[in-house]
Amino acid sequence: MGTEDKERKIVYFELGGEGFGIDIKEIKEIINYQKVTYVPKLPVFIEGVVNLRGVVIPIIDLRKRFDLDAERSSERKIIIVSVGGRIVGLVVSKVTSITTVSNSDLLASPKMVQGVEADYIEGAVETGEDLILLLNLSKILTAEEKLKLESPADV
Repeated sequence: MGTEDKERKIVYFELGGEGFGIDIKEIKEIINYQKVTYVPKLPVFIEGVVNLRGVVIPIIDLRKRFDLDAERSSERKIIIVSVGGRIVGLVVSKVTSITTVSNSDLLASPKMVQGVEADYIEGAVETGEDLILLLNLSKILTAEEKLKLESPADV
């Protein structure tokens, strides 16, 4: 079986009414939104940190990261993932579904979103009338932002 035939499970979620997805293999767990402790001098899209079973985890608000309108949904979740070897939480408006897609169904990123700023978009999947953008978590933060997450007290 070639790579074109392989299937992937994708977790779909919403941010400000827009659809996004992450490969389920990249997700450690999904938790309900909880109070976040503010940490000064971090990039504006990093809300702060939470204590998850004794581990302090930085929390990234993906709406702010992608310059989407702020909203406070009662369905907000935190998706726990590994970014550059660091465990972080991604705040999303709501998790909508988990779907299996074939690699042959993946569409390349639209040319208008290709470039340095949009490296975090791996491609897209069409689901009925909607187009879901798949995120490349390894590129969601710049090298400088990853360093700030490692030592927030030193910045």
